Amino acid sequence: MQNAPPSTRNSILGYILFGIFVVAGCYTFKILSLEPLMNFIHSKNWVKVSCEVKKSEIQRSRGTKSDTYKINIQYRYEYQNNAYSGNNYNFISFSSSGYSGKKKIIDNYPVGKQFFCYVDPTHPSQSVINRSFDWYLLLTLLPLLFAIVGILGIYATYKQNNPTAPTLRNSTSSADMIMLQEASSPLKNFIIILLICLFWNGCVLIMYNAWWLDAYTQLGHIPISASFFLLIFGIAGLLLIYGVFYSFLNIFNPTINMKINAGKLYLGGEYTLRFNLQGNIQRLRNISFVLKGTEQTTNARGKNSQTQEHVFCEKIFYQQESRNLTLTGEISLSIPQDIMPSFSSTHNKILWAIVAKGSIALWPDMNHEFPITIYPTIISGEI
Repeated sequence: MQNAPPSTRNSILGYILFGIFVVAGCYTFKILSLEPLMNFIHSKNWVKVSCEVKKSEIQRSRGTKSDTYKINIQYRYEYQNNAYSGNNYNFISFSSSGYSGKKKIIDNYPVGKQFFCYVDPTHPSQSVINRSFDWYLLLTLLPLLFAIVGILGIYATYKQNNPTAPTLRNSTSSADMIMLQEASSPLKNFIIILLICLFWNGCVLIMYNAWWLDAYTQLGHIPISASFFLLIFGIAGLLLIYGVFYSFLNIFNPTINMKINAGKLYLGGEYTLRFNLQGNIQRLRNISFVLKGTEQTTNARGKNSQTQEHVFCEKIFYQQESRNLTLTGEISLSIPQDIMPSFSSTHNKILWAIVAKGSIALWPDMNHEFPITIYPTIISGEI
Protein backbone atom coordinates (compact mmCIF):
# COMPACT_ATOMS: atom_id res chain seq x y z
CA MET A 1 0.00 0.00 0.00
CA GLN A 2 1.71 3.15 -1.24
CA ASN A 3 0.65 6.75 -1.54
CA ALA A 4 1.77 7.37 -5.15
CA PRO A 5 -0.70 5.93 -7.67
CA PRO A 6 0.65 3.19 -9.97
CA SER A 7 -0.25 5.28 -13.03
CA THR A 8 2.12 8.06 -11.89
CA ARG A 9 5.06 5.69 -11.40
CA ASN A 10 4.33 3.91 -14.67
CA SER A 11 4.18 7.22 -16.55
CA ILE A 12 7.63 8.26 -15.30
CA LEU A 13 9.05 4.84 -16.19
CA GLY A 14 7.35 4.97 -19.58
CA TYR A 15 8.60 8.44 -20.47
CA ILE A 16 12.17 7.54 -19.49
CA LEU A 17 12.24 4.17 -21.25
CA PHE A 18 10.55 5.25 -24.47
CA GLY A 19 12.52 8.50 -24.47
CA ILE A 20 15.71 6.42 -24.49
CA PHE A 21 14.28 4.45 -27.42
CA VAL A 22 13.64 7.66 -29.38
CA VAL A 23 17.04 9.24 -28.67
CA ALA A 24 19.02 6.03 -29.26
CA GLY A 25 17.09 5.20 -32.43
CA CYS A 26 17.45 8.68 -33.95
CA TYR A 27 21.12 9.01 -33.01
CA THR A 28 22.01 5.56 -34.37
CA PHE A 29 20.09 6.26 -37.57
CA LYS A 30 21.92 9.57 -38.07
CA ILE A 31 25.36 8.07 -37.46
CA LEU A 32 25.04 4.76 -39.31
CA SER A 33 22.09 4.92 -41.69
CA LEU A 34 21.34 8.42 -42.96
CA GLU A 35 24.35 8.83 -45.28
CA PRO A 36 24.00 5.51 -47.22
CA LEU A 37 20.26 6.02 -47.62
CA MET A 38 20.64 9.60 -48.89
CA ASN A 39 23.41 8.51 -51.27
CA PHE A 40 21.18 5.75 -52.62
CA ILE A 41 18.34 8.21 -53.24
CA HIS A 42 20.53 10.89 -54.83
CA SER A 43 22.55 8.42 -56.91
CA LYS A 44 19.76 8.31 -59.51
CA ASN A 45 21.09 11.70 -60.66
CA TRP A 46 24.77 10.76 -60.55
CA VAL A 47 26.87 10.82 -63.73
CA LYS A 48 28.02 7.66 -65.49
CA VAL A 49 31.80 7.68 -66.15
CA SER A 50 34.47 5.21 -67.24
CA CYS A 51 36.54 3.57 -64.48
CA GLU A 52 39.49 1.18 -64.23
CA VAL A 53 40.05 -1.44 -61.51
CA LYS A 54 43.32 -0.97 -59.61
CA LYS A 55 42.77 -3.51 -56.84
CA SER A 56 40.15 -6.20 -56.27
CA GLU A 57 39.86 -8.29 -53.12
CA ILE A 58 37.61 -9.50 -50.32
CA GLN A 59 38.32 -8.01 -46.92
CA ARG A 60 37.88 -10.47 -44.08
CA SER A 61 36.93 -9.48 -40.54
CA ARG A 62 37.64 -12.28 -38.11
CA GLY A 63 35.10 -12.97 -35.38
CA THR A 64 35.08 -15.24 -32.36
CA LYS A 65 32.92 -17.91 -34.04
CA SER A 66 32.79 -16.87 -37.71
CA ASP A 67 34.21 -14.35 -40.14
CA THR A 68 32.45 -11.61 -42.10
CA TYR A 69 33.42 -10.30 -45.51
CA LYS A 70 33.33 -7.06 -47.46
CA ILE A 71 33.89 -6.28 -51.13
CA ASN A 72 36.90 -4.02 -51.71
CA ILE A 73 37.27 -2.86 -55.32
CA GLN A 74 39.58 0.11 -55.70
CA TYR A 75 39.25 1.99 -58.98
CA ARG A 76 40.29 5.21 -60.71
CA TYR A 77 38.23 7.56 -62.86
CA GLU A 78 38.31 11.03 -64.36
CA TYR A 79 35.63 13.67 -64.11
CA GLN A 80 35.95 17.13 -65.69
CA ASN A 81 39.67 16.55 -66.35
CA ASN A 82 40.40 15.69 -62.72
CA ALA A 83 41.51 12.24 -61.52
CA TYR A 84 39.79 10.54 -58.59
CA SER A 85 39.83 7.17 -56.87
CA GLY A 86 37.07 5.25 -55.12
CA ASN A 87 36.37 1.91 -53.47
CA ASN A 88 32.57 1.77 -53.05
CA TYR A 89 30.92 -1.23 -54.68
CA ASN A 90 27.54 -0.24 -53.21
CA PHE A 91 26.18 1.85 -50.35
CA ILE A 92 26.54 -0.87 -47.70
CA SER A 93 29.41 0.09 -45.43
CA PHE A 94 29.40 -2.92 -43.10
CA SER A 95 30.76 -6.42 -43.67
CA SER A 96 28.52 -9.48 -43.62
CA SER A 97 28.65 -13.25 -43.90
CA GLY A 98 28.43 -15.09 -47.21
CA TYR A 99 31.78 -15.49 -48.93
CA SER A 100 30.73 -17.16 -52.19
CA GLY A 101 28.43 -14.36 -53.38
CA LYS A 102 31.09 -11.72 -52.80
CA LYS A 103 33.72 -13.90 -54.49
CA LYS A 104 31.64 -13.98 -57.69
CA ILE A 105 31.47 -10.18 -57.69
CA ILE A 106 35.23 -9.85 -57.17
CA ASP A 107 35.86 -12.28 -60.04
CA ASN A 108 33.88 -9.97 -62.34
CA TYR A 109 36.20 -7.05 -61.55
CA PRO A 110 39.79 -8.18 -62.18
CA VAL A 111 42.61 -5.65 -62.03
CA GLY A 112 42.77 -3.57 -65.21
CA LYS A 113 39.12 -4.05 -66.18
CA GLN A 114 37.36 -1.06 -67.70
CA PHE A 115 33.79 -0.48 -66.52
CA PHE A 116 31.32 2.28 -65.69
CA CYS A 117 30.76 3.76 -62.24
CA TYR A 118 28.52 6.59 -61.03
CA VAL A 119 29.88 9.90 -59.74
CA ASP A 120 28.19 12.57 -57.65
CA PRO A 121 28.51 15.72 -59.83
CA THR A 122 28.36 17.99 -56.77
CA HIS A 123 31.05 15.98 -54.94
CA PRO A 124 33.11 14.18 -57.61
CA SER A 125 35.17 12.31 -55.02
CA GLN A 126 31.99 10.41 -54.09
CA SER A 127 31.31 7.47 -56.42
CA VAL A 128 29.82 3.97 -56.50
CA ILE A 129 29.91 0.96 -58.81
CA ASN A 130 26.47 -0.51 -58.12
CA ARG A 131 23.74 2.00 -57.32
CA SER A 132 20.84 -0.47 -57.52
CA PHE A 133 18.69 -1.33 -54.51
CA ASP A 134 20.11 -3.90 -52.12
CA TRP A 135 17.98 -5.64 -49.51
CA TYR A 136 20.70 -4.97 -46.96
CA LEU A 137 19.67 -1.30 -47.15
CA LEU A 138 16.55 -2.26 -45.20
CA LEU A 139 18.78 -3.07 -42.23
CA THR A 140 19.69 0.61 -42.05
CA LEU A 141 16.05 1.34 -41.18
CA LEU A 142 16.17 -0.74 -37.98
CA PRO A 143 17.18 2.23 -35.79
CA LEU A 144 14.03 4.04 -36.98
CA LEU A 145 11.96 1.11 -35.74
CA PHE A 146 13.26 1.75 -32.21
CA ALA A 147 12.48 5.46 -32.56
CA ILE A 148 8.93 4.74 -33.79
CA VAL A 149 8.31 2.33 -30.91
CA GLY A 150 9.55 5.03 -28.53
CA ILE A 151 7.27 7.72 -30.00
CA LEU A 152 4.21 5.46 -29.92
CA GLY A 153 5.11 4.38 -26.39
CA ILE A 154 5.36 8.00 -25.18
CA TYR A 155 1.99 8.75 -26.77
CA ALA A 156 0.41 5.68 -25.17
CA THR A 157 1.87 6.59 -21.76
CA TYR A 158 0.52 10.13 -22.07
CA LYS A 159 -2.96 8.91 -23.03
CA GLN A 160 -3.01 6.44 -20.16
CA ASN A 161 -2.13 9.00 -17.54
CA ASN A 162 -4.41 11.86 -18.61
CA PRO A 163 -7.85 10.57 -17.68
CA THR A 164 -11.04 12.34 -18.70
CA ALA A 165 -13.03 10.86 -15.87
CA PRO A 166 -14.83 13.21 -13.46
CA THR A 167 -14.03 13.06 -9.76
CA LEU A 168 -16.22 10.98 -7.48
CA ARG A 169 -18.92 12.69 -5.51
CA ASN A 170 -21.13 11.62 -2.62
CA SER A 171 -18.98 8.60 -1.77
CA THR A 172 -16.55 7.36 0.83
CA SER A 173 -13.84 9.86 1.70
CA SER A 174 -10.59 9.41 -0.26
CA ALA A 175 -8.69 9.47 3.01
CA ASP A 176 -10.36 6.18 3.99
CA MET A 177 -9.51 4.41 0.73
CA ILE A 178 -6.31 2.44 0.08
CA MET A 179 -4.89 2.05 -3.42
CA LEU A 180 -4.52 -1.52 -4.68
CA GLN A 181 -1.25 -2.22 -6.48
CA GLU A 182 -1.41 -3.92 -9.88
CA ALA A 183 0.69 -7.06 -10.27
CA SER A 184 2.16 -5.97 -13.59
CA SER A 185 1.16 -3.13 -15.90
CA PRO A 186 0.84 -3.53 -19.70
CA LEU A 187 3.86 -1.26 -20.06
CA LYS A 188 6.04 -3.51 -17.89
CA ASN A 189 4.82 -6.60 -19.76
CA PHE A 190 5.73 -4.98 -23.07
CA ILE A 191 9.21 -4.06 -21.84
CA ILE A 192 9.91 -7.58 -20.59
CA ILE A 193 8.66 -9.30 -23.75
CA LEU A 194 10.50 -6.80 -25.96
CA LEU A 195 13.83 -7.41 -24.18
CA ILE A 196 13.36 -11.19 -24.38
CA CYS A 197 12.45 -10.91 -28.07
CA LEU A 198 15.50 -8.77 -28.90
CA PHE A 199 17.82 -11.14 -27.04
CA TRP A 200 16.32 -14.31 -28.53
CA ASN A 201 16.13 -13.11 -32.13
CA GLY A 202 19.59 -11.59 -31.83
CA CYS A 203 20.88 -15.05 -30.90
CA VAL A 204 18.96 -16.57 -33.83
CA LEU A 205 20.51 -14.03 -36.22
CA ILE A 206 23.98 -14.84 -34.89
CA MET A 207 23.32 -18.56 -35.35
CA TYR A 208 22.09 -17.90 -38.88
CA ASN A 209 25.24 -15.99 -39.79
CA ALA A 210 27.65 -18.24 -37.90
CA TRP A 211 26.23 -21.69 -38.69
CA TRP A 212 23.72 -21.71 -41.53
CA LEU A 213 25.47 -19.39 -44.01
CA ASP A 214 28.89 -20.67 -42.98
CA ALA A 215 27.78 -24.25 -43.63
CA TYR A 216 26.46 -23.26 -47.05
CA THR A 217 29.72 -21.48 -47.90
CA GLN A 218 31.92 -24.42 -46.89
CA LEU A 219 29.75 -27.40 -47.91
CA GLY A 220 27.71 -25.95 -50.76
CA HIS A 221 24.50 -27.14 -49.11
CA ILE A 222 22.68 -26.84 -45.79
CA PRO A 223 22.62 -29.91 -43.48
CA ILE A 224 19.08 -30.96 -42.60
CA SER A 225 19.91 -31.03 -38.89
CA ALA A 226 21.15 -27.43 -38.97
CA SER A 227 18.07 -26.29 -40.92
CA PHE A 228 15.69 -28.05 -38.52
CA PHE A 229 17.48 -26.68 -35.46
CA LEU A 230 17.39 -23.12 -36.81
CA LEU A 231 13.75 -23.54 -37.89
CA ILE A 232 12.66 -24.37 -34.32
CA PHE A 233 14.47 -21.35 -32.92
CA GLY A 234 13.11 -19.18 -35.74
CA ILE A 235 9.50 -20.20 -35.02
CA ALA A 236 10.01 -19.34 -31.35
CA GLY A 237 11.41 -15.98 -32.44
CA LEU A 238 8.35 -15.30 -34.61
CA LEU A 239 6.07 -16.13 -31.67
CA LEU A 240 8.01 -13.66 -29.53
CA ILE A 241 7.62 -10.99 -32.22
CA TYR A 242 3.87 -11.67 -32.18
CA GLY A 243 3.96 -11.34 -28.39
CA VAL A 244 5.72 -7.98 -28.68
CA PHE A 245 3.05 -6.59 -31.01
CA TYR A 246 0.26 -8.07 -28.87
CA SER A 247 1.64 -6.60 -25.64
CA PHE A 248 2.31 -3.29 -27.41
CA LEU A 249 -1.37 -3.06 -28.44
CA ASN A 250 -2.27 -3.77 -24.81
CA ILE A 251 -0.61 -0.51 -23.79
CA PHE A 252 -3.37 1.39 -25.60
CA ASN A 253 -6.15 -0.42 -23.70
CA PRO A 254 -8.17 1.37 -21.02
CA THR A 255 -6.51 1.21 -17.60
CA ILE A 256 -8.09 1.08 -14.18
CA ASN A 257 -7.25 2.19 -10.64
CA MET A 258 -8.82 0.44 -7.67
CA LYS A 259 -9.15 1.51 -4.05
CA ILE A 260 -10.62 -0.36 -1.11
CA ASN A 261 -11.76 0.84 2.30
CA ALA A 262 -9.67 -1.58 4.38
CA GLY A 263 -6.01 -2.40 4.87
CA LYS A 264 -6.76 -6.08 5.61
CA LEU A 265 -9.42 -8.33 4.10
CA TYR A 266 -11.00 -11.20 6.06
CA LEU A 267 -13.20 -14.18 5.32
CA GLY A 268 -16.85 -13.18 5.49
CA GLY A 269 -16.04 -9.46 5.33
CA GLU A 270 -17.96 -6.78 3.38
CA TYR A 271 -15.91 -4.05 1.74
CA THR A 272 -16.33 -1.04 -0.52
CA LEU A 273 -14.33 -1.06 -3.73
CA ARG A 274 -13.88 2.11 -5.78
CA PHE A 275 -12.75 1.93 -9.40
CA ASN A 276 -11.66 4.58 -11.86
CA LEU A 277 -11.38 3.66 -15.55
CA GLN A 278 -9.04 5.71 -17.72
CA GLY A 279 -8.93 5.85 -21.50
CA ASN A 280 -11.39 5.16 -24.29
CA ILE A 281 -14.01 2.94 -22.65
CA GLN A 282 -16.20 3.14 -25.76
CA ARG A 283 -14.05 0.33 -27.16
CA LEU A 284 -15.10 -1.98 -24.32
CA ARG A 285 -17.99 -4.33 -25.05
CA ASN A 286 -18.28 -5.26 -21.37
CA ILE A 287 -16.36 -5.22 -18.12
CA SER A 288 -16.28 -7.59 -15.17
CA PHE A 289 -14.53 -7.78 -11.80
CA VAL A 290 -13.51 -11.25 -10.66
CA LEU A 291 -12.32 -12.56 -7.30
CA LYS A 292 -9.71 -15.11 -8.39
CA GLY A 293 -8.04 -17.76 -6.25
CA THR A 294 -4.93 -19.59 -7.46
CA GLU A 295 -3.08 -22.54 -5.94
CA GLN A 296 0.64 -22.51 -6.64
CA THR A 297 2.63 -25.68 -6.03
CA THR A 298 6.37 -26.19 -6.36
CA ASN A 299 7.73 -29.70 -6.91
CA ALA A 300 11.43 -30.29 -6.35
CA ARG A 301 13.16 -32.88 -8.53
CA GLY A 302 16.79 -33.11 -7.54
CA LYS A 303 18.37 -29.73 -8.13
CA ASN A 304 15.50 -28.63 -10.37
CA SER A 305 12.08 -27.39 -9.33
CA GLN A 306 8.84 -26.99 -11.26
CA THR A 307 6.07 -24.57 -10.32
CA GLN A 308 2.49 -25.17 -11.38
CA GLU A 309 -0.56 -22.95 -10.97
CA HIS A 310 -4.20 -23.96 -10.75
CA VAL A 311 -7.09 -21.48 -10.63
CA PHE A 312 -9.64 -22.97 -8.23
CA CYS A 313 -11.96 -19.99 -7.80
CA GLU A 314 -13.28 -17.32 -10.18
CA LYS A 315 -16.21 -15.44 -8.71
CA ILE A 316 -17.66 -12.53 -10.71
CA PHE A 317 -18.88 -9.84 -8.30
CA TYR A 318 -19.43 -7.00 -10.79
CA GLN A 319 -20.39 -6.99 -14.45
CA GLN A 320 -21.60 -4.33 -16.88
CA GLU A 321 -22.33 -4.24 -20.60
CA SER A 322 -21.09 -1.45 -22.89
CA ARG A 323 -24.32 0.55 -22.81
CA ASN A 324 -24.10 0.90 -19.00
CA LEU A 325 -20.34 1.43 -18.61
CA THR A 326 -19.16 4.29 -16.40
CA LEU A 327 -15.68 5.65 -15.81
CA THR A 328 -16.02 5.65 -12.03
CA GLY A 329 -18.05 3.86 -9.42
CA GLU A 330 -18.27 2.20 -6.02
CA ILE A 331 -19.33 -1.40 -5.54
CA SER A 332 -19.55 -3.91 -2.72
CA LEU A 333 -17.04 -6.74 -2.39
CA SER A 334 -18.11 -9.71 -0.28
CA ILE A 335 -15.41 -12.20 0.75
CA PRO A 336 -17.04 -15.65 1.10
CA GLN A 337 -16.71 -17.36 4.46
CA ASP A 338 -16.08 -20.84 3.04
CA ILE A 339 -13.00 -20.20 0.88
CA MET A 340 -9.33 -20.83 1.60
CA PRO A 341 -7.52 -17.78 3.00
CA SER A 342 -4.17 -16.66 1.65
CA PHE A 343 -1.39 -19.08 2.51
CA SER A 344 2.32 -19.38 1.79
CA SER A 345 4.82 -22.16 2.49
CA THR A 346 7.91 -23.57 0.82
CA HIS A 347 6.05 -25.76 -1.68
CA ASN A 348 2.50 -24.43 -1.66
CA LYS A 349 0.75 -21.06 -1.89
CA ILE A 350 -2.83 -19.84 -2.00
CA LEU A 351 -2.95 -16.54 -3.86
CA TRP A 352 -5.92 -14.19 -4.25
CA ALA A 353 -6.45 -11.30 -6.62
CA ILE A 354 -9.12 -8.95 -7.93
CA VAL A 355 -9.08 -9.10 -11.73
CA ALA A 356 -10.63 -6.41 -13.94
CA LYS A 357 -11.48 -7.82 -17.37
CA GLY A 358 -12.79 -6.05 -20.43
CA SER A 359 -13.70 -7.46 -23.83
CA ILE A 360 -12.63 -5.45 -26.91
CA ALA A 361 -13.57 -6.40 -30.46
CA LEU A 362 -10.66 -7.16 -32.83
CA TRP A 363 -8.13 -6.14 -30.18
CA PRO A 364 -6.37 -7.69 -27.16
CA ASP A 365 -8.78 -7.76 -24.21
CA MET A 366 -8.22 -5.60 -21.15
CA ASN A 367 -6.89 -7.55 -18.18
CA HIS A 368 -5.62 -6.00 -14.93
CA GLU A 369 -4.81 -8.08 -11.85
CA PHE A 370 -4.54 -6.67 -8.32
CA PRO A 371 -3.13 -9.10 -5.71
CA ILE A 372 -4.82 -9.08 -2.30
CA THR A 373 -4.29 -10.95 0.96
CA ILE A 374 -7.30 -12.61 2.61
CA TYR A 375 -6.96 -13.39 6.32
CA PRO A 376 -8.77 -16.32 7.97
CA THR A 377 -10.75 -14.55 10.69
CA ILE A 378 -11.95 -11.07 11.53
CA ILE A 379 -10.03 -9.65 14.47
CA SER A 380 -11.94 -7.15 16.55
CA GLY A 381 -10.95 -3.58 15.79
CA GLU A 382 -9.20 -4.40 12.50
CA ILE A 383 -12.05 -3.13 10.29
